[in-house]
Amino acid sequence: MSVAYDVLNDDENYHHGNLRDELIAAAVDVIGREGVAALSLRALARDLDVSHSAPTRHFKNKADLLSAIMEEAYEDMLTTTVDAGYLAGDNPAHRLRAMARACMRWHVDNRALSEVIRNPDVSRTAGRNVKEVLAAFYIHSSRAILGAQGQSRNPERPVEFVYLNMIVSVVGAASVLTDPLYVETLPALDADELIDDMVDHLFPLKD
Repeated sequence: MSVAYDVLNDDENYHHGNLRDELIAAAVDVIGREGVAALSLRALARDLDVSHSAPTRHFKNKADLLSAIMEEAYEDMLTTTVDAGYLAGDNPAHRLRAMARACMRWHVDNRALSEVIRNPDVSRTAGRNVKEVLAAFYIHSSRAILGAQGQSRNPERPVEFVYLNMIVSVVGAASVLTDPLYVETLPALDADELIDDMVDHLFPLKD
């Protein structure tokens, strides 16, 4: 039996078909500790104790792996945001505020995934699945925005503007709340308090 066959067989037996999931989990861990630039398929293979070629059976290269992580991240963010809207009840304004709050909270609680989807180099690799998830995110958000327009202080604002304003605020908040430098230098930075203030600013309720 050849050495190559032994290595391949060991990889598959050891991981029982879960190597793809393990690579994604390990990659997210690396990104959380060291950033996107530190990611390497060869290093992941070493950390998972498989041959250096094993990861390429699931991901052609680093960009392919990052694209897979991005897709899962967006799907999780969409599910979290939409679920929060449904749990908020039937009031459209409350649903929209809950969705915005959940989206910001997701970025804070998933720092590594947030870093991946905010990285412009990663965004350039986005495939059709990622774009479909983002399109679904826009549809859910725009429906919530339209439903809440009658209870807003600014009902005349175009849906696209409100959506864009929400995304900019979410990304900005995520950049600050997940950046160790800001967290370390801003006194008594409370994520929940900041998120609540931003939601009040984005979607104020009528008095």
